[in-house]
Amino acid sequence: MGAAVTKCLNLSKGCTFCRIVQGDQPSTIVYRDDRVIAFNDRRPAAAGHYQVIPRKHIRSVDQIVCEDQPLVSHMHDVGLKILDDRHPGADALFGFHKPPFNSINHLHLHCIALPFNNGAKTCKYSKMGRFQLHWIPVDEFMVALSDTCKGNGQS
Repeated sequence: MGAAVTKCLNLSKGCTFCRIVQGDQPSTIVYRDDRVIAFNDRRPAAAGHYQVIPRKHIRSVDQIVCEDQPLVSHMHDVGLKILDDRHPGADALFGFHKPPFNSINHLHLHCIALPFNNGAKTCKYSKMGRFQLHWIPVDEFMVALSDTCKGNGQS
């Protein structure tokens, strides 16, 4: 399960996910290392629904910077491993809610082994047609971030 580091970098007082990182908020941890922690979603949309969060407090996808590319990639890799280990062969969904639609102001990657528990969850965890008002799949986010960083002369 990895390192037992219990420190939230850039701790934000009142942040539920920082309290989970610190060990002050109960949660079922399924993975941890020196960069991220993963745990069961407390209101799962599917039988396999996990959150992967960075130990570093980042409010949302809107605050990701180019230097965070390896962290986002690692979060996705951890999510893939969790779903592969716990729900082999299941279709999977990975993404972020965008402000103001994120429920917790600490970056968190939803890792969901489909199917959903009910059809209503489909709207909450997917794009609405071509519009990305509230949800961005992790692969699309990583491409957009890479393009932005290349445009800024960073890789």
